[in-house]
Amino acid sequence: MCDVPAETAPASPLPRSRPLNREAPRRIGAWQIAPRPHQPIRLARSRDPLAIPGALYRAPGELLLLTDEAELPAAAQLHDMSAAFCCIDVTGPDPLAAIGLGNLEPLAPGDSLTTRLADIRVTLCGTGDGLLLITENHSADWLWNWLLARLQVAAI
Repeated sequence: MCDVPAETAPASPLPRSRPLNREAPRRIGAWQIAPRPHQPIRLARSRDPLAIPGALYRAPGELLLLTDEAELPAAAQLHDMSAAFCCIDVTGPDPLAAIGLGNLEPLAPGDSLTTRLADIRVTLCGTGDGLLLITENHSADWLWNWLLARLQVAAI
C-alpha cells in the first residue's frame, strides 16, 4: 500500500467545468462557429430507430434526441446525456465543404449523419442556417480547435 502525504492532497475537490465554457462564437472568413451550451441531449436505445421521429442516428440502436417531446415506443430506453455531450453550431455558406465533406449532399434541417472529423466521432445535424456538430465532452476541445484551423484554411 502506498501512503500519500497529506500536504500533497488537494485542499478542495478539483473544479469541473464543461468543455467550451470559455469559448465565445468566432467568425472565420464567411463562417461562424459557436458552442451551444445547455442543449438537452437524450440518448435513446431502440431496436426500431425509424419509430422515433426526430431522432438523430448515432450508431445501431443508438439515437440522440434534442428535445423532450419525442414519442417513444414502449420498448425504447431513454437517458439524459446532456452532461456527456457538447454541441457546436457551424453557420455560413456550404458548411459541409468548409469542414472537408463537400462531396456529401447538403443536410436538410433535422437530417443527420455520424462520421469522423479529426479522428473524433461526430454527429452532424442540418439546421436552418448550417450544421450542428455533436460530440462527446472529452473530444469537444479538440474538435473546436480543429474547426478553427480547418475554417482558417477554407477561408483562404
